[in-house]
Amino acid sequence: MMQQAAQLTYGAPAFDVVPELLPRVKQALRLSGSSFDARLTDYIRVALDLIGRYTNRILVECEVTGRFNHASRTELSCYPAVYFAVAPVYRDAFVSVAWSVDEDEPLTGFASPYLDQGFVFLTSEPANVSLGWVHCCTNGDGLQEPYPIKAVIKAGYKQNELDVWLCPDALKQAVISLAAYFYEHPTDCSDCGCSSGSASNGVRLPPTIAMLISTYIVRRAF
Repeated sequence: MMQQAAQLTYGAPAFDVVPELLPRVKQALRLSGSSFDARLTDYIRVALDLIGRYTNRILVECEVTGRFNHASRTELSCYPAVYFAVAPVYRDAFVSVAWSVDEDEPLTGFASPYLDQGFVFLTSEPANVSLGWVHCCTNGDGLQEPYPIKAVIKAGYKQNELDVWLCPDALKQAVISLAAYFYEHPTDCSDCGCSSGSASNGVRLPPTIAMLISTYIVRRAF
């Protein structure tokens, strides 16, 4: 697949996991009462971000908007595709896709996970350009449009019909352990992670936590 230039933006989480994780962090620290809840909540949110960045995963479902400079052919389908280097992506993840030259024109497509990451395959083309649109980046006024294709997907671990968060237990435990570590070692860590330990994707974690989630690190397919 030809390399695509892309801009990704992330929406707000679809649900709040702090109410599930906070009691488990307090249990791990043997804390009672609510006097530390605000600080622990901050630690949980930082831990969610760091564990997500360490593994290249989105831990809580959100909408991801991608702006792409072109679509490309792949060996997986005869349709042109745009590629989201985010995980996890499910088969029901596709939300919408549009062509933005002149004005947004809805297109059709479908999502297909690949190595836990996501392609959106485009099954229609814009009405106002030729079949070569997948490499077209100039709008009707002759101005350069660097990212004419916009696609929106849902990515990250979702809730089932019983509102159970489907994040793997190891990743949940890593978040809990890291939040507890921040509480017990407030001078050792910053929002960039631990000052010593194992590193991945620009994040450094305590060795025991890194070992717990080592098999969940996503390797980019492209």
